[in-house]
Amino acid sequence: MAGESARDVARRKRERAEALQRSAAAYERGAEGEEWTATALSVLPPEWVVLHDLRWPGRARANLDHVAVGPGGVYVIDSKYWSGTLSTRGGVLRQNGRSRASTVASCAAAGRAVAEVLPGLRVQPVLCFTTAEGLDARVDDVLVCTTWSVAQLLRSRPTVLGPEQVREVAATLSHLAPARVPAARVGTPYPQRRAAAARPAASAPARRRKRGPGLGRTAMTVLAGAAMVVVLRSQPELLTAGVDWFAGWWAGLATA
Repeated sequence: MAGESARDVARRKRERAEALQRSAAAYERGAEGEEWTATALSVLPPEWVVLHDLRWPGRARANLDHVAVGPGGVYVIDSKYWSGTLSTRGGVLRQNGRSRASTVASCAAAGRAVAEVLPGLRVQPVLCFTTAEGLDARVDDVLVCTTWSVAQLLRSRPTVLGPEQVREVAATLSHLAPARVPAARVGTPYPQRRAAAARPAASAPARRRKRGPGLGRTAMTVLAGAAMVVVLRSQPELLTAGVDWFAGWWAGLATA
């Protein structure tokens, strides 16, 4: 059928574009959820230090949304912006009735990863939701709360760290900040700069060195001079004739 192949390609491209749009929307919701949680944590007292967007220790492509360090301990907080109905009945986190045990397990793994960086300290994983209220609970080893209650939850924990310990832990965790790629210098695009750097520098044109007479020419000159001396010694009349001719030529030039 005419046009069938082209329509099939168009359909696949449209499906791919729609999938990318859904993925982008999910990332945008995630970013918004992290911003809401960061705002909720900003009301903590000055004794607390909150770090955002840290590298997940041991994983190349994973991050930690927030880590809060204060008198109440160390908390790894994972922000979630989920829609639908959320519940923790029976010790199981559910979204619209479906178990989300994998999300709880991932949050617990984040807490264990940070605990390996802080030997001897307990690290508490927390799931913080931005779209539900009254969700405060514990699922396995993970605390579940909302942006409305997260700050109060952390402030209510018993004191386990002194001010100096808080500073030391925060300094250790600050090394997990993601490495920023330096911006390319404005002017020449990076690939062109790289290619230019790979090329050897053009050398200045070599100056032509002024060369004197070669060895052969010098030898010929010496031999010619020697031969002339021999001839003039053997036939002095030639020298006399030459001198007379030059004197006459000069006299004629002077009277002209």
